[in-house]
Amino acid sequence: MAIKIPLPDGIPPRTTIGATSIGNGVSLEWLDDGDVIIYTLTNTRREAVDTYINACLTTLENSDVTKPGRALLDISHPDIALTPYFRKRLPEIVTTINKLDMDVFSAVVFDNGFLQTLLTLFGNTFTRPAKRMKQRYFTDYDKALEWVRKETLT
Repeated sequence: MAIKIPLPDGIPPRTTIGATSIGNGVSLEWLDDGDVIIYTLTNTRREAVDTYINACLTTLENSDVTKPGRALLDISHPDIALTPYFRKRLPEIVTTINKLDMDVFSAVVFDNGFLQTLLTLFGNTFTRPAKRMKQRYFTDYDKALEWVRKETLT
């Protein structure tokens, strides 16, 4: 049986239905009784990046590591850019995943175009140090959600 660990203040409970703004253009939504987490960013200003990264770290550190982490990051908003600050903070997620030694499946949804090429190239570099993480990139939200719900390490 999975352990249900309570989350700190500021992060909605895993049983919350619908997206919740956690500030600075970032929202968080739980699906499948808290088994899947969806982050949606509408910008990548420093405050938004900090909110997103800190929420990721908090939810990871308060996860049941006997179950795989399943996350979808929706960065399909036209105001999204892969800023130097965003690239600087992203490795903190991989470090935390490795420290917790947990399986993580992450789907990233973005608009078509230059950002897609950049994220695919950078994202592969970002996830390479992750021992037990699989990440895929999508332009179709529904396909991304289907993948993150079903994917396994085997």
